[in-house]
Amino acid sequence: MKENWQAHWIDYYKILQIDSSAEIEVVKAAYTKLAFKYHPDRNRNPNATEHMKLLNEAFDIINDPMKRMVYDASYQQMRTNSGSQTADSQTKQTQYTYGQRQAHQEWGQQWKKPFVVGVSGRSCSGKGVATETLASANYNVLLLQSDYYFYENTPCTYKGYSCWEHVNCIDFDRLIRDVEFLERGKEIIIRTPTWMSRTEVSISYEDLIEKSLIIVDGFLTFTVKKLVDIFDYKIFVDASDYNILSRRPMRDGFAAFNYVRDVVIPVSKEYERIQKESADLIVDGDSSKNEVVRKIVQALQGKLSGTGIGVTLPFGQSPWKVHLGDLVQDNVWHPIDFGDLKQWVKKEKDRLDNGEELKGHTFRYRKNLQTGTYEVRLSTLHKPRICRYNREPT
Repeated sequence: MKENWQAHWIDYYKILQIDSSAEIEVVKAAYTKLAFKYHPDRNRNPNATEHMKLLNEAFDIINDPMKRMVYDASYQQMRTNSGSQTADSQTKQTQYTYGQRQAHQEWGQQWKKPFVVGVSGRSCSGKGVATETLASANYNVLLLQSDYYFYENTPCTYKGYSCWEHVNCIDFDRLIRDVEFLERGKEIIIRTPTWMSRTEVSISYEDLIEKSLIIVDGFLTFTVKKLVDIFDYKIFVDASDYNILSRRPMRDGFAAFNYVRDVVIPVSKEYERIQKESADLIVDGDSSKNEVVRKIVQALQGKLSGTGIGVTLPFGQSPWKVHLGDLVQDNVWHPIDFGDLKQWVKKEKDRLDNGEELKGHTFRYRKNLQTGTYEVRLSTLHKPRICRYNREPT
């Protein structure tokens, strides 16, 4: 174990940009992210080598339980020092700049409490399209979808069907905890122990600094008062039984017709009144999905006026052309112009045009032969954090 931290105390938690109570998974995720970003082979900053040494030193200490225990004793002593020079003022002597941003201390000064919006609605009402559109077209939006919070392998039995679309299937305690943590600016790891692909999504302080608007999207989001009370604004997207019965089988296959009729519609009806009563705004989901998106964006722009928080949707432009994947969960295919594909994908145009799906480490690509458009989504080979699809320079 290196001794220089005893002679000149350094806040290794600031170097790793994590909280002192961070679990080992958070430590490793933070180190991996920063090592990738600031490795001298990728970062042309003349101080990159020194930054990397310091990062390695911090990880060496904090990742080792015994070394961390010894360091934490010093950390707590510095934090509780009652002398004229506090821990905070002492650490100001040792500040390390990463790019244009100082480490964790400056971020704490920049972080502001986000505006939290809850979006609920009936199946196939367009709420999912609206929230994903907002998250894709606005860098300051963090989307948290309730699909992550189903209990593991415990679907309900409803009218003889195995059903996930019921309040008894959702771990609302875990959802409430994570939303409260995000609202307070605390980094978290969201785990998915459900029928979805098992993964862990790390949301760091750096991510939260950029996020001024958190959107929580779910089928039954407004059924639990404790969760409803967290939201600063609540939007319910309604849809008629007829449209649910016509749209859902088109999405899931016509074999799902009976399930939609016997489960989806009755369950949504069961909680419709309490959800509508909780909502600040009810949007007509029987209109086109583009119209649903427009109405929600317009309502949010009015609600956020004067707060310094903005949301927008580029006129006449698919939101996914701006950037892709700034989402906590994204298992959906999104249209993308051919010119915005990565170079290696463009070179395989013939394979795409023949219907073959191409898989990269982070994204996968295909051509939708029905619509003739190219599409992209997160790859299951990649454990998603908050992922963003950036177009390569032309």
